[in-house]
Amino acid sequence: MCSNNISFLYHPRKITSTLFSIPQFLNSSIPQYKRFIVILIVLFLACSPAIAAEAPAFLAQDSSGEPWRIKADRLTYDKKNDVYTAKGNVKITKGNRSLAAGIVYVNRTTSTMDAFEEVVMTVDKDILTGSRMVVNMKTETGVIYDGTIFIAANHFYIRGNKIIKTGKETYFIDDCSLTTCDGDSPDWKITGKDFNVTIEGYGTVKHAAFYTKSVPILYIPYLVFPVKLKRQTGFLFPQFSYSERDGFEYNLPFFWAINESCDATLYENGIGHRGIKHGAEFRYVLSRESKGTMMYDFLYDRLIDRGYREEPDVPRLNRKRWWFRMKNDQSLGSGVRAKLDIDVVSDQDYLREFKDGYSGFEHTDKYYLKTFGRDIDDYTDTVRTNRLTVDKNWSRYSLNSELLWYDDVIERNKESTDDTPLQQLPSVTFTGVKQVIGDTPFFFDLSSSYKHSWRKIGTMGHSVDVYPRIYCPVRFYNYFSFEPSIGLRETAWVAERYSADELSKEKQGSRKLYDIKVDLSTEFGRIFHIEGDRVDKIKHSLMPRIVYSYIPEIEQEDRPSFVSEIAEENLLTYSITNTFTAKLIEKKDPDAPQYRYHDFCRFKLSQSYDIKEARRDVEETPSLGERKPFKNVTAELELNPWRYISLDADAEWSPYDREYKSYNTALRLSDHRGDRLTVEYRYTQEDSEKGITGSESIYTEAFLKIYGGLSAYGAIERNLYADEDIKRVVGCSYESQCWTVGLTYSDELMYLDEEEREKKYMFTVSLHGLGEFEF
Repeated sequence: MCSNNISFLYHPRKITSTLFSIPQFLNSSIPQYKRFIVILIVLFLACSPAIAAEAPAFLAQDSSGEPWRIKADRLTYDKKNDVYTAKGNVKITKGNRSLAAGIVYVNRTTSTMDAFEEVVMTVDKDILTGSRMVVNMKTETGVIYDGTIFIAANHFYIRGNKIIKTGKETYFIDDCSLTTCDGDSPDWKITGKDFNVTIEGYGTVKHAAFYTKSVPILYIPYLVFPVKLKRQTGFLFPQFSYSERDGFEYNLPFFWAINESCDATLYENGIGHRGIKHGAEFRYVLSRESKGTMMYDFLYDRLIDRGYREEPDVPRLNRKRWWFRMKNDQSLGSGVRAKLDIDVVSDQDYLREFKDGYSGFEHTDKYYLKTFGRDIDDYTDTVRTNRLTVDKNWSRYSLNSELLWYDDVIERNKESTDDTPLQQLPSVTFTGVKQVIGDTPFFFDLSSSYKHSWRKIGTMGHSVDVYPRIYCPVRFYNYFSFEPSIGLRETAWVAERYSADELSKEKQGSRKLYDIKVDLSTEFGRIFHIEGDRVDKIKHSLMPRIVYSYIPEIEQEDRPSFVSEIAEENLLTYSITNTFTAKLIEKKDPDAPQYRYHDFCRFKLSQSYDIKEARRDVEETPSLGERKPFKNVTAELELNPWRYISLDADAEWSPYDREYKSYNTALRLSDHRGDRLTVEYRYTQEDSEKGITGSESIYTEAFLKIYGGLSAYGAIERNLYADEDIKRVVGCSYESQCWTVGLTYSDELMYLDEEEREKKYMFTVSLHGLGEFEF
């Protein structure tokens, strides 16, 4: 039979069983070429076979049962030989898969398919092309002539004169090359001849070489390598760097693929002036909600550092330097979740001195934040937080239990006899969100807790706190919102031990009090009709608000130090918030226009009036000076009128001193090219009476695309208070479509109270899709 522009539907159990051999053939062959490339990079560029490459989409098994659809200008069937022939604009489709060719023969007797003339197979964004494709389903063999495989996930091009499946698990490529560069003359490529491979076995290749353009850079006449579909044990990309402080440094990681759910990485970090820093990392993933990562580093430091120069005869307390950190998430069933965070370091300077590299602070902090959604304390913090939490949440209530340990690194190394940090071992909180009470107009919420406050030296004991609150919100004719509330609070405690200055206090006790709060607010605004090309309307809303809070004065001198004090309060806070919202035109369509709303400006002014301070008897409290009931005026501004501009600012102004006590500003500018500029300014006035340390600093960061792929960047952080630069960074990079090179120089102040600086040079080479090298 024959027809013009025929569209034919085949059921999978019939002729389409032959067509199924196409993805089956590809499913067996493609990863091996990628693994071949990875092995070449191992030998040439010191990367690892453990690097995970993205699998092309056409490797996925097809078990949908959906039939294949065949379209062609002419479709014939030779009943005698049981051969289907499709000619002219042949297209075979199934779901997101398609095969296009000029001519396709399907022989049901021999179970073979032969496609000619610009054969193109696509699955999602992955593409396989060739001048001819022959597949035998029975023997599970086939060949693609002049084949090219494009893997969109990492932009890989894999080319071969003949890509041959010689057996069920064996393959051969006559002349193979790989690159992530577009075009017929790539900027770099990796090549090899007579490539043979056996799945879950070994492969061999002759004349393996790495090219830049047509110039060979590295060459190996013959090599044997393992071929595994799963993650493999091996060396990862090494890191190299040099600084005046540490000298030449290298880091050689070794990856151990233990099984499908866990792995480990060992680090040997040679630091010229210090010694070898050993590191280990263990990761496991049991499910999306159950995973963990543990890291440990150890260094016997040869370099005499901060704090010990003045007394060289005293043994270095932190010569044995280390850092242990861990985060774990665990689902315990029935909605109960546990989280563990551990962060213990040998000394207060370790994280300052080892911020970079695979096992450095910055890499660790970014990894934990990305993987667990929780970062670690800043490298400048000498008190490190360790906690174990177990949570259970309901729709209106939540139960949280926690073991909280603060590790004061300085006090630990000093073996101090003073009061040690107060730990919570454990604390349990039960809270209820604001909710209506039956059919009444009243609402309530609840906050309650139990704490066992423990410390090695000093006062410690148990405390229970119960704090319900009742609300009665009222709305006056849609003009005003009025919400009075009253809180009832009781705290009870049992002291296990008192320090010398608290021995006179009772072992047991309690505290009862109430507090009152009244919240009055309204909102009004105006809509401005702009009717522009991008902005249709702008709404300006104004929300004045007054909040009155009252806590009576009660006797609390008998409370132990592990129970926090609740200060008397009689405060009136008033504020006004301006919000500007734009109604943006997404699609101009008279019948069905589309809009988007954008809050592009928010400005808030607030101040408090202390009624207690206004009533204070100056003669009875002369040390406090004159009455100053008005608190500082605070202002907050958030401005982002366009996608390329944002400004955040806040300030505090004293009505008595008539000067700013603090102000902070952050400006971010960018454009469609990718240029960007960030300026952050921070100022805090010193106040010795309140224990506030004065500071003033400015941070500027700029990135400029000069021409084509050439870019320059720089950053400077300056302490204006001390008139010195904290950090200076300058660099440039050139980015091509498939590679990037960069050069960076940094000069950083190691310690804020010393003049020692670290200067570092770094050269980076990145082959897109394969990895990055730092020197």
